[in-house]
Amino acid sequence: MTAPANSISHAFSLITQAIQIDTLPELGPRVRPGVLSVHTLESRLEAVFKSWNMPRSQRPLIRAAALLWHDHLDAAHVLVQDEHSADAAFIHGIMHRREPDFSNAKYWFHRLGRHATFPLIASQVAEILAKESNLSLDPLIEGQKWNPMKFIDACEESASKPVNEPRYLLLQRIQQIEFDALLRHVCP
Repeated sequence: MTAPANSISHAFSLITQAIQIDTLPELGPRVRPGVLSVHTLESRLEAVFKSWNMPRSQRPLIRAAALLWHDHLDAAHVLVQDEHSADAAFIHGIMHRREPDFSNAKYWFHRLGRHATFPLIASQVAEILAKESNLSLDPLIEGQKWNPMKFIDACEESASKPVNEPRYLLLQRIQQIEFDALLRHVCP
C-alpha cells in the first residue's frame, strides 16, 4: 500500500504536535524549563506510532530526535550509539555539538558527509541570514551548500555567551531549521 503524497508532512505534523514546546533548545546541554520527561515523550510518540502505523525501522531515529529536542542528550545518545545510518550519524553529531564535544561533533558530521537534508537547510538558513545581515557569522552556506562544520564552529564561539544575545538566538533558530529538516526526513 502506497502512502498518500502528503503523508510525510502529515507524519511530521503528528510528531511535532506530540513533542511541541514553546522554547528552543539551547546550543549547549542545559535543560530548559518545560521540557517533557522521557516517559511522557515515549507515551506520546507511541500513540503517534500506533495511530499512523509508522515503520519500526524509523522509530528509534524519531525517538532519538524527540529526546534530543527535549534536552535528554544521554537518552538520545543511547538510541543512536550503535546505529550506522546517515540519519543516526546526523543525530549523533547534533548531540555531541550540544554536549558540548565539538571535535566529536565534527567527527560525526565528517562521517556523515553530505545528507539529503542539506539543500533544504542551506536554503532556509540563507533566507534567515539575508534578513540578519547585521550579525556576523562565518559562511554557513558555501556555494549554496550547508556547511555543518562552520555551524559547529559558530556554536562553539557562542556557547559561553548569554542566551539572550542576538547571535545566540540566531544560532538557536538555525538549529531549529536543522532539526526540523532532519525530523521531516526521518518521518516515513
